[in-house]
Amino acid sequence: MTEKKPISTKMQIIETAIGLYKERGYENVSVKDICNRCNLTRGAFYYHFKSKDEILDNYFLSSDNLAINEILPLISAKKYIEQFYYFFDMYLERTFIAGHDIFGQIIKRNIDKSGKIFSPKDINMRKVYSSLIEKAQNAGEILNRTPPDLLVDTIVYIADGIALVWCSQNGDFDYVEENKKILDELFKINIA
Repeated sequence: MTEKKPISTKMQIIETAIGLYKERGYENVSVKDICNRCNLTRGAFYYHFKSKDEILDNYFLSSDNLAINEILPLISAKKYIEQFYYFFDMYLERTFIAGHDIFGQIIKRNIDKSGKIFSPKDINMRKVYSSLIEKAQNAGEILNRTPPDLLVDTIVYIADGIALVWCSQNGDFDYVEENKKILDELFKINIA
């Protein structure tokens, strides 16, 4: 799984302030409001910024952090299979962060609401996954020659099944590692 860096205090202040500015209007937000929403002291605020105006000077820092933390690892991946796992790990990470109790409720709500659960045809990343799998197959990184769209369907069903077992066993195993182990076997990864 990709290692996410915790949000820095400076980024927390920027994101919170921008949210408050949008919510209340720039002129109606004080440093005290920002500190209260962030659960920070005024001293902590002033350690990072001289004023609420200076937050605006640093607004695009969040874009830079996104590029460094999310995009850079992706574009620096040397293999298509690494790129696939990078994207898929983001999905797995969201499930893991929610935890087995919350994710179990998400599953239950999905079933109760629509009678269906996480269908492979409904996932937003379907085309990206399929494209990366096809490129990995063509590059000899994935030895399984099953059509990429069918592999994506299989992957989603596998992840759904592992998530159900993980929830029913109260998170007693490493959800992310179990997915990776099964997918490596499915893909017949070429280590070379």
